[in-house]
Amino acid sequence: MGTAAPLARGGTGPGGCRVVCPCGTRRPAARRPPWIRQPTFPREREVVRLVLRSMANRQIAGELLRSPSTVGDQLKSAMRKYGVSSRTALAVIVSQADGE
Repeated sequence: MGTAAPLARGGTGPGGCRVVCPCGTRRPAARRPPWIRQPTFPREREVVRLVLRSMANRQIAGELLRSPSTVGDQLKSAMRKYGVSSRTALAVIVSQADGE
């Protein structure tokens, strides 16, 4: 069996990756829209749940027995995954997703 011809620029490769240059460098396929994405880790979901209750990072840290900086990192990660840049936008998207 012969080897497959290289994909043209912008083609789709194994695993749904796109080839972005003739040298074979690959980049993950396009991300899903922000309202479909969910936090990957349960700890991020815990933080998001408490953000929905209008708790500050310090309060969330006390409730979950974590440092405020860890809570901030988990919150930033969740916001990145949802494609938003503020706690308010995160709360709106999550509450809408839960309501549907």
